[in-house]
This record gives sequence, structure tokens and C-alpha cells, in this order.
Amino acid sequence: MVFPDVPGVPEPLRGRHVAQVVVAWAGRPNRGPAVVEPLRAAGPILTQTLGELPYARSGEVYAEPDQPHGFRSRNLLLDGLDPTATARLTEMTGSELPFTAVVGLRHLGGALARRPSPPTRSATATPPTH
Repeated sequence: MVFPDVPGVPEPLRGRHVAQVVVAWAGRPNRGPAVVEPLRAAGPILTQTLGELPYARSGEVYAEPDQPHGFRSRNLLLDGLDPTATARLTEMTGSELPFTAVVGLRHLGGALARRPSPPTRSATATPPTH
């Protein structure tokens, strides 16, 4: 997302093309910092919000406004994203647009990415022929 250079936007974000990385770690708390360290080393950290969050506050993770905003959206489920496509997304959402564009890439890996074993009935069922 490109943040406008206007009052009300936090100084470190003003006028910058920013990527927000959201992490959920459900393992042992003492291992969490080592898991996210490669992400911290990937680029400059403009704001620091990483920390433990009780489930009751999980809606705050994306720091979305608490007031309604008009927007148009499109959602896709992908099984992969190559570097060329990622670079193109950055080009398509640049500061030259006459509106604010937000692209959200949410990786649903781990157990969500694995096929169940044995496959669930819906994954193997033959459609009825009436």
C-alpha cells in the first residue's frame, strides 16, 4: 500500500510504499522470536507492533479502520505466486494511481495446505447422476 504524505498518517509511513507482514505463531512462546527473525532481517522495520496478542484481540492484527470505508475488492485463492507476479503487483499499486490500492496476500500454509489423509468424503465423492 502507498501511504499518502498527509497529516494523520504516522511519520515513518508517509509517502512510502509499505508492506505489512502479519505473523501468527502458535508454538512455544520462547521459540517465536527465532522463527520471525528472518522476516525482520528482510527489510527496514518502519513500525514495531510484533508481540503476544490474546485471541480476543485478534481482530486488531491487520490494523484496519474501526469506521466503515467505501471500497471495491476482489479475492482469489492461489496455490502459488511467482516473483514476476509479485513484482507486477507492486507496479500496479504504485503512488501514481488516483486512489489508494491495497493488496493483501495471505499465506494459508501448514495444516491448511496439506491434503487430508485419508481424503475427506467430499474430496473423493462421485457426483450423483439423477
